[in-house]
Amino acid sequence: MKNIFYASLIFTILISCSSKTEKLGNSNEHNSFTSKEKNESEIEKRIADTDLQENLDVMNSLYFTKEDGSSFEVKGFLDKKGAVLKVEEKFLDGKTGGYGTVLFYVLKGKKYASKERFEDKKSGKPTFIERISFYDQNEKVVSTKTRKAFYEEDLDAQPFETVDFYDCSILKAMNALNQEGEFETRFQGYIFNGSSSFLTVGESKPNGYISALMVQYNNSTTEKLRKNQETSIGKKLNLDFQKVTDENGFEFQVLMSVTEVK
Repeated sequence: MKNIFYASLIFTILISCSSKTEKLGNSNEHNSFTSKEKNESEIEKRIADTDLQENLDVMNSLYFTKEDGSSFEVKGFLDKKGAVLKVEEKFLDGKTGGYGTVLFYVLKGKKYASKERFEDKKSGKPTFIERISFYDQNEKVVSTKTRKAFYEEDLDAQPFETVDFYDCSILKAMNALNQEGEFETRFQGYIFNGSSSFLTVGESKPNGYISALMVQYNNSTTEKLRKNQETSIGKKLNLDFQKVTDENGFEFQVLMSVTEVK
């Protein structure tokens, strides 16, 4: 859980992949694909090679929260040519308290594998689940396997079993990285905490995602927004930001520049 400046945001403003995954049917219905799908060991090797690369560039999404306590953030890992190789999504469901991480592996702009690891509280006793799906060149799921445990630390010791196909959507993660859809950066107001001010952006609807950025340097746009907050609500903004960790270990987002989308 993040111990960052959002503590000031919580009292002022404050799916998982299991909700955004689609059950596609019993794997027996797709036996015709098994002879054509890529060898899983080759895919696993590609995944391992990607995970071992230490020189990948990192692109962060904003850290988004909701009034119900939900949170969502994404990292994209790119090679030196700017091609996305891996996307990491982290989420917390404020309603259930369930949380998890999803890794998407991408080749030439298309996902070929997804690895979910999340807490499922829908079946009574909380259960930790790891679910892996592989996809063909058209991003159609060709196999899915899962393993479960009551304690997260016991997951790695459990064997996988083949289950019905699940397509884990990457759309929400890409929207967060690109500030699109439910993660559009529309002006929602200012928060003042002592001498610090935070510009907030997010969806213009009740219980939408919202994010806050510390304003260190003012320009004509920030001054205009601050002086005309009520009439500026909902205006779409282009943002440039950095995530910074101070000497006390607190992480926060610093607004580097902002312009209004005409």
